[in-house]
Amino acid sequence: MNNVRRTELGLLYVLVAIAETGSVSAAASRLSLSQPAVSQSLKRLRQITQDRLFEREGQRMVPTPIALQMVEQARDVISRGNSLLSPQIFDPVSDKSTWRIAVSEYGLTALGGVLFRKITSLSPGARVHFLPVTQSLLDDLLSHKIDFAFVGDGQDETMIAPLVREELFHDHYIGVMHATHPLASKARDNRITLDEWLSFPHVRFGNATPGVSSIDRKLAQLHRQREIAVVTQSHRENIELICGTSMLLALPARLRFLVGQTDCVLFDLPLDVPPYPYYLLYHQRVFGSPATDYLRTLIRDLFKDLP
Repeated sequence: MNNVRRTELGLLYVLVAIAETGSVSAAASRLSLSQPAVSQSLKRLRQITQDRLFEREGQRMVPTPIALQMVEQARDVISRGNSLLSPQIFDPVSDKSTWRIAVSEYGLTALGGVLFRKITSLSPGARVHFLPVTQSLLDDLLSHKIDFAFVGDGQDETMIAPLVREELFHDHYIGVMHATHPLASKARDNRITLDEWLSFPHVRFGNATPGVSSIDRKLAQLHRQREIAVVTQSHRENIELICGTSMLLALPARLRFLVGQTDCVLFDLPLDVPPYPYYLLYHQRVFGSPATDYLRTLIRDLFKDLP
């Protein structure tokens, strides 16, 4: 790399600033530069890349496909550069970070309280925002909108760098039915057959992210399928829905306490479904940030030994 290329690394800041603010003037304000200086930098970027990089749509400058590819890489270069030039000391006690963690109802119910208490006990000034898991989960991790995400069964197995998926623990499903169900007496003795289980409609938990549950994958291998009567994004709601009906529910075992005082029967599924992994998702940029890497390690150590 020659000296010219070294100095032009600073252009990456201009590229990212324009992409995030949507205008040259706003980018100049963010970077504490003059507007002509930013315009000149953009001109130089266009010469180097042989691409316009931004097109005007209304009042905003919108990145071209080439610019979109460059921006994410540029963010990583800037992040790593800042990390190298910053003190590598992190003190949890004085930390006042706001952590944004995407989590489903399962994760919030089974893990949220434990994680929140652990974080705030070590970092009293820290704040935790538990956000819903949405279809834009992976994009939100890539664009810094969230720091971490918890995902479990039904998550699409596809994972593309720079995103990382780290296994935390396993869970498995148990069956739930109301005490008035025609199969209730058999359920109490775990004598339900697969044909009997499939002869009644089911209530299913549905994730916002694409993927197929381990139960339905197993049934597909047997060329069988469930009749799904209702899909919700709430395990609590699913338990309420089956009360007084002949519908069946497969519930993650760690949430069995939600059945509580309801008049329901728990039973083993008449299907050999192996335990499924529960993952922590994050961007590899965490390794360049002492604070974020600290939280990743805390989460991993807190949940990795769950039975």
